[in-house]
Amino acid sequence: MNTVAGRRVVRGILPVGVMSMTGSRVARNTVLILLGASVLVWAIGSTLKSRKTIADLREKLTQSESNRQNLLEDKLAKPRTGAIRVPGKIEAAEAVAVTPRVEAPIARVAIHEGQIVDAGALLIELETTELEAQVAQSQKRLHEMTRALHDIERLYPDRESLYKQAVERVALAYHNEEAAFQAELEQSDRAVERSAVELKAKTLELERARLLAEESLASQADYDNAKLAQRKAEIEAKQREAEFRDLRRKADGAAGDAKYARIREAELKRDNELKRVEEERITDEDLAKARAALEECGQRVELAKGNLAAAQIRASIRGVVTAAANSPRLSKLSGVSQMTNGRALNFEELREVGKRVGPQDVLLVVEGLDDVTVKVAVDEMDINRLRIGQEARIEGVGFPGAPLRGTLVDISPKATYVGKGITTFEATVKILEPLGAARLGMSAEVDILSKETP
Repeated sequence: MNTVAGRRVVRGILPVGVMSMTGSRVARNTVLILLGASVLVWAIGSTLKSRKTIADLREKLTQSESNRQNLLEDKLAKPRTGAIRVPGKIEAAEAVAVTPRVEAPIARVAIHEGQIVDAGALLIELETTELEAQVAQSQKRLHEMTRALHDIERLYPDRESLYKQAVERVALAYHNEEAAFQAELEQSDRAVERSAVELKAKTLELERARLLAEESLASQADYDNAKLAQRKAEIEAKQREAEFRDLRRKADGAAGDAKYARIREAELKRDNELKRVEEERITDEDLAKARAALEECGQRVELAKGNLAAAQIRASIRGVVTAAANSPRLSKLSGVSQMTNGRALNFEELREVGKRVGPQDVLLVVEGLDDVTVKVAVDEMDINRLRIGQEARIEGVGFPGAPLRGTLVDISPKATYVGKGITTFEATVKILEPLGAARLGMSAEVDILSKETP
């Protein structure tokens, strides 16, 4: 029965050739055609619906962007009033790197990590043995220079007469040297004359002894003694004549010009003495140099004493002590970032017995407590609502129920952070009262009482 009804329906819509098919085949094809038509209708409907959904999304995005732009324009055109809440961090406005002025071993560490110290408090002591020796040596040199200057100043008024006397002494010494040579020559001449007289006397005695011996009036022994005495006198006379001739040759310029060589030696000695006298002559310049040298020596003594005093390393400000190696602010401190050979030490290194340190080392960092600030990041949409001098209220989870008063003291003219669609400017709020329960490094929430932009 179902087959007949199906055939009737198909006859009205299918061609004649198709109607000749068997009943089962016609029914199957009919089902397939109906299914395909249904799928086609569903696909067309889905496509139209998707296009409408995309159009709706585009319209919503456009409307959202338009609303955001309108909101931004509204903010810029009409500044908000009231408090601006921004996050920040409590920091010391001043931090000092502690470095030794002198090189010496560490003797004692007088503080511990995180300790609060007053200005002038002792932090570290260095060994003083080497420094004390330097003070003693410089003081000894100062004493010598003082005595030398005293001698110069004592002799300075009579400097010209003293110089003249010294020149005269040198001239007299040269004259005496030349006179001594002349006296030696004259003495030799007299010795020759005495030898000649004595030889003549001995010769006469010998002749007399010979005559007496011939007349048997004297013994042979007397004659022999007279002959021996005459011989000695003759030898001595020849020796004196030889010495005199030698001196005479020197005096006359013979025999290698020895006389003049001796005189030149005396002249050279004289010239050297005159040069020494000239060098020792006290002048105005000598007095000025001596006074300048004494002043410089005094400065060295003071420097040595200062170095000795610097063996006691003290805090220059009131603040919290941190080991240099543990301080996050070390690299930002003035002068420290330019150090190339310096070391940042921790407390374990500071406590090493005899640890040698010097000006190139950073031992500690003292973060001041007398001037404390909060660094905050302000959104670009709020930055123009801020003015220097605005009041602020600082709160934090680390010091609940104990808000601090502050005032805005600095606003960066340039953005300090740009990224991920966010632009912020750094501002600084100065805390106007003691920290109380708050601590350096704590996070904080700051309410800045803003004003409308004119």
